[in-house]
Amino acid sequence: MPKNIFIEISRSAIKHNLKIIKKAIGNSCILAPVVKANAYGHGLILTSQIMVEAGAKWLCVNSIEEALKLRQAQIKVPLLIIGPSLPENAQSIIKSQSRVFVSSLELAKALNITAKKNNKTALIHLKIDTGMGRQGIPYTEALNFIKKINSFKNLKIEGIATHFATSDENKNNHHFLKQLKNFQKTTKQIESFLKRKLIKHCANSAATMFYPQARMDMCRVGIALYGCYPSLLVKKNWEKSHQPLKPVMSVNTKITQIKKVPTGSCLSYGCTYITKQPTKIAILPVGYFDGLPRLISNRGQLFVKNKTAPIIGRVCMDITLIDITNIKNVKIGERVEIIGSHLTADKLAQKLQTINYEVLTNWKESIPRLIIK
Repeated sequence: MPKNIFIEISRSAIKHNLKIIKKAIGNSCILAPVVKANAYGHGLILTSQIMVEAGAKWLCVNSIEEALKLRQAQIKVPLLIIGPSLPENAQSIIKSQSRVFVSSLELAKALNITAKKNNKTALIHLKIDTGMGRQGIPYTEALNFIKKINSFKNLKIEGIATHFATSDENKNNHHFLKQLKNFQKTTKQIESFLKRKLIKHCANSAATMFYPQARMDMCRVGIALYGCYPSLLVKKNWEKSHQPLKPVMSVNTKITQIKKVPTGSCLSYGCTYITKQPTKIAILPVGYFDGLPRLISNRGQLFVKNKTAPIIGRVCMDITLIDITNIKNVKIGERVEIIGSHLTADKLAQKLQTINYEVLTNWKESIPRLIIK
């Protein structure tokens, strides 16, 4: 059934972004696309399928719920759960054959006990806090943590990871370099204690694109694979020597009503917009419930027939008004571009003084995602 709002996902753009990033990191480094948060708003299952089709050997998810959805969709590549997990999640983690970040003794114990009951081995990646201050074992306590869990027979420490707080900032980045040094020191200690190598990974999109020394054995790349840059600085640096990324998502709606209103008309809640002349307006069946930011009220513009159509009045929960006075031959059912070639997620984020991550992930999961070439 045709929908009034729909999101298009470009298969070729995903493949392009994956290809150029893989080329940059080299064959010896695993590229592990991050598909958490409904694949950054792009659709968890269909995006993951395209990633795997394009050559992704691993995928990173936020939760066991996401991992189970991918397994039910017959995604068979290794899955790494990078978000926080509880001991009560252990059975599902083992069942889904997922790798998981571990940063608590309670989770490690639960995984070991559950794996033993199921005659399995739980594969874990130690999450080390090197200066982000979130999830993770403080790097000064990592070796002691390893000593506590090393005797767990049904637990295998496969990898070790950290996450950076400032990797999208300038090259003279003291905090980033301090974190990297802490991680390198910690991995050396732990590999020496275990007497074997681990999969070492710490690079997000920004670190992958900006700091080659952070790539190590695996890169967890998210926003860049969706054609957006972690920061303008990263974009400028990347495009000096690499092909530009291609945006993957476009968001569209259709006009449901057109009408003319006289001078002095109040439009939408609060009468924040009063027409200064006779105006032709179009009503759109999209609002902040769907993911269109309310902050764009009276300051943003959408696109009809490749022409700008200012948003007038407040964006409502599920209705938005645009001015189409200067656009000829507009009809009911006309396609309206919200995000796309005219207004990318990067540009919209700048206009709203927020980040492209928020612009992408705001779109409701219930909105249909359609794959295009």
